[in-house]
Amino acid sequence: SVVVVSTSRGAVSMKLPAPSGRSGKIIIVKVNGSASISTDVAITVDGGANIDGTGTINLTDSYTAVSLFCDGTQWFVI
Repeated sequence: SVVVVSTSRGAVSMKLPAPSGRSGKIIIVKVNGSASISTDVAITVDGGANIDGTGTINLTDSYTAVSLFCDGTQWFVI
């Protein structure tokens, strides 16, 4: 799945689905447009699971993208 996120109206918070039952799932998050340090995309996981061992990742640069892979227990940046 690809999720395109616009930061034109300010910072965005998004939640990935809980990892249970999603082994093998890949989600790509793309920032569409200008972002700044005060206008970023914060990505967390529903249910409090981790992304690469941490609770939140932030995309703070314009036109940044991140690919995320789920092993069924947590999400990983790939």
